[in-house]
Amino acid sequence: METNHFQIIRQYPYPPVPLTSIITGFTIIVISLISATLLAGYLDGGSLGVLAISYGYQRYTIPH
Repeated sequence: METNHFQIIRQYPYPPVPLTSIITGFTIIVISLISATLLAGYLDGGSLGVLAISYGYQRYTIPH
């Protein structure tokens, strides 16, 4: 009787991680990436930041 990789991983005892910790970590990562991208665009550091800044200006400009 052979075991596959999924069965080996399933049998390994791992500490339970609450779902809130995973969601919090993911949220922090996403916010950090967005803020780093915007900062790079503000400082003329890259094309992705420039794209994000210009898209934001075009989208949220108040008409006169």
